[in-house]
Amino acid sequence: MGHQDQGAERGIEPILSTRSLKKTKTFPKKKALWVPKCPLTLPHGYQFLGDTNEYLDHHRGYELEPLVKQHMDTGDYSLVAPDGRTLEAHVVVERKAFADILGCVTTSRNRWEACLERLEEIEHPHLVIEGSMSQVLKGGFTHSKVNPASVFGSIIAWTSRHRISTWFAENRAGGYTLTQWVLTKAARELVKGLRYDKESSRWIPRPPARTGQPTLRGSM
Repeated sequence: MGHQDQGAERGIEPILSTRSLKKTKTFPKKKALWVPKCPLTLPHGYQFLGDTNEYLDHHRGYELEPLVKQHMDTGDYSLVAPDGRTLEAHVVVERKAFADILGCVTTSRNRWEACLERLEEIEHPHLVIEGSMSQVLKGGFTHSKVNPASVFGSIIAWTSRHRISTWFAENRAGGYTLTQWVLTKAARELVKGLRYDKESSRWIPRPPARTGQPTLRGSM
């Protein structure tokens, strides 16, 4: 009599029972996309600028903080300087949902080309796409039969012809973080070499660093 039969005689369930071999269906949990938070903060007195059209009707504009909402001629987001000047001529972010990008290649191409010409006049233009590169390349778009190669080729052409920094943000949350990061970095670059003067509430040049060599004691 084998060990397994002896165990059954004593009323002990065998280690390898049919119950332990029974397979159960398991479905892996879908992980939420991790989006890093921007570790930078705006310099004192600077604010984000959002185009009012981003917050009308079905649009869901980014609620950046601190935020000023007003009409922008070009782009969707920019900065406001401490003295109240808007910095649209210096840096802007154009936000596009994934479906909007497909429209820019097809039905809205002429309108988008005109927008690209305006963006080219900006010193630092950025395009944030709420989608991924893999979404573009794999195709199978829900509401469009456009060729994936045409979409990707157009994005490359916009970037090179109009010197626009293009960012794939994966999704809306990623678009928010990228926009916040790009504009915050631009503001911090503007105040390099400056310091904030509380009395005048202005950023002013830092005093030049001393370059003279200290005199050694006992030297002639």
